[in-house]
Amino acid sequence: MNTIKSKFYFTDIIKLCNDLNIPQNVIDDITTIFKTRKLIPCEYKFLHNCLLYTNYNDIINTFNTFCNIPPVSKKKNSIEMHILRYGPIHGPKKYAEKNKKCTVTKESYIKNHGVDEYNKVQSKKIMSIDSCIRRYGNIEGPIKFNNFCQRNKGNHSLERKIEKHGAIKGLELFQASRANLKHIHGLDGYIERYGKIEGTEKYHNKIDKMHLSSKRGYSNISQDFFWAIIEDLKGKDLKYIKFQKCGGEISKGKYKIDFIDLKQNKIIEFFGDRFHANPLIFDKNDTPNPFRPYTSEYIWSRDKEKIDYLHSQGFKILIIWEKEVKEDKQAAILKCKQFLNYD
Repeated sequence: MNTIKSKFYFTDIIKLCNDLNIPQNVIDDITTIFKTRKLIPCEYKFLHNCLLYTNYNDIINTFNTFCNIPPVSKKKNSIEMHILRYGPIHGPKKYAEKNKKCTVTKESYIKNHGVDEYNKVQSKKIMSIDSCIRRYGNIEGPIKFNNFCQRNKGNHSLERKIEKHGAIKGLELFQASRANLKHIHGLDGYIERYGKIEGTEKYHNKIDKMHLSSKRGYSNISQDFFWAIIEDLKGKDLKYIKFQKCGGEISKGKYKIDFIDLKQNKIIEFFGDRFHANPLIFDKNDTPNPFRPYTSEYIWSRDKEKIDYLHSQGFKILIIWEKEVKEDKQAAILKCKQFLNYD
């Protein structure tokens, strides 16, 4: 098994154990890992490497050590990470092989391209407070970093577009930029870049990875609310009911579904007031999402696309707003139960 696939399921790992004649006690430890947590892609890959490179002594502690490392540190090209991934024998070798390819140094670049070209490239590097201090010193570095942040703050926001280009042109450019991003990262953009077959596969692999690795795609208030809806369903078959903490969210097309009753083809979407721009709170030109500079109008259009698609697939949909639940939770629960015929 020489190639590493993008997704590793439990059966794949066990098959690899059998192919490599891995001891039974190691297989038992791996089974324990799968039973006690839901793995994300990088964790599958780590287990795969542990087995492939015989780095499986005390695999539970090794795996827990990897899981406790911050995500940023996992990506670092360090000999410690290579040893953890590939073991004390193969780790240093792989680290040395990888760094052989990194032949460009400051001295070699200046020799080949000159000092001016080197400074030009350096000025285009991603700015951070540490890099500024390293390049300009403890006094001038923070000043340059703060000036950079002020110049580029909100470059892609609607407000900055309007400031630069006026109200009409700014709104047009902002909407075009949003539409272009949507196209690039959507199925059509993948097909355009890679062709229909490969593009479709890459797109769905991306969606699968997002679903596996997403840990913030829902709110605790929504999960408590969904549990309250179904808590009185004694004697009914709940296997058709799915939400994040009850069997996991499922997807329809490119969309994740908050709550679904598969037997009745009914869906409840829990809309957070800020993330979905509650129209009772926000105007169309507000940007309520704390992580994205989207206008309320854009968020509404995106949500409408999702609802329209689900309607076209034969689903009945009820939208519950966070504000409804906070103001009168019992009334919101009753509303959902009536929609689902659970009352």
